[in-house]
Amino acid sequence: HRNTLRNDEGGTDQEQFRVEAVADRVSTTATVFLGFTMGCARCHDHKYDPISQREYYEFFALFNNADEPAIEVPTGQQAKELPLLSTELAAAEKLLAENENAVTQRQAIWERDLASRPEKVRSLPEAVRKLVSKPEAVRTDDEKKAIAAYYRSIDKDYAPLVERVADLKKRQEQLKGSITTSLVMAERKDARETRIHIRGDFLRPGAKVEGAVPAVLPRLEV
Repeated sequence: HRNTLRNDEGGTDQEQFRVEAVADRVSTTATVFLGFTMGCARCHDHKYDPISQREYYEFFALFNNADEPAIEVPTGQQAKELPLLSTELAAAEKLLAENENAVTQRQAIWERDLASRPEKVRSLPEAVRKLVSKPEAVRTDDEKKAIAAYYRSIDKDYAPLVERVADLKKRQEQLKGSITTSLVMAERKDARETRIHIRGDFLRPGAKVEGAVPAVLPRLEV
């Protein structure tokens, strides 16, 4: 049932391909388990197998309430590493946040020092040099952010914390990217409405139907 065609290309109508996947499950189930075709009844009452279009969409409704999540299936080693990395990352991010006030204070001292040390200003990158040469009162928010970002990249206490967080995030992403996923189906909590598609066109909804099997089979006990 999860081996249906998918199309994630940009510009596609995802509902159209979801409907096609459900129709594929209907046809496959009918052929494999019931031993007859139901595809013709998608557009009209089946001429040779006694299946009405309503029965087709009642059967369709049995599959229509499923979503198609992909679940992660980590190895034993991956299952151990993930929570450890998450714990390390949380601790590193907390330490980084705790140092925010301190680095802001150090930046203020650094800027005051620059004001009295022209030779230090000349050693800065040109873009930063232009920014710190402007009075703080006339700097835009973006300019203040640019100065703060530069200082944090050279602060001997703060920069290593930033690198630590970035490294842990990268390792976490790489680990998650290496985990195998499995395609499953999951019943929706909020039932998806099913209607007959006039002439098989999902854009032309008709009468509402509830899930059921064709009349030739015993009724489902719900």
